[in-house]
Amino acid sequence: MLFGAKRWALYPGSPGGVPPEAGYNPTEPHLTWMKKVYPKVKDDPELQPLECVQREGDVLYVPRGAAHEAFTPAEEEEGSLHLTLGLVTESDSRYWMLRNQL
Repeated sequence: MLFGAKRWALYPGSPGGVPPEAGYNPTEPHLTWMKKVYPKVKDDPELQPLECVQREGDVLYVPRGAAHEAFTPAEEEEGSLHLTLGLVTESDSRYWMLRNQL
């Protein structure tokens, strides 16, 4: 995290790890999920995601394919900025597509 803070909700085992009742839909804007679905699932032990707040200087590992939502808490009046780094390995099909395009 470079500046400010972000609140994260993660389903690490997803896509299969997200219970259908949790209402996660990757095609919807994350704000829709946070406003409509999150209040219903956050206190249900069967549906609640893992949660954390990432602050300046923190590093958070999100496994590839893990369903996740992140937002800047309202108290962060100046906003926030995080850097995302994705790694492509030889076993990743995207690696082969990129390699064959060069």
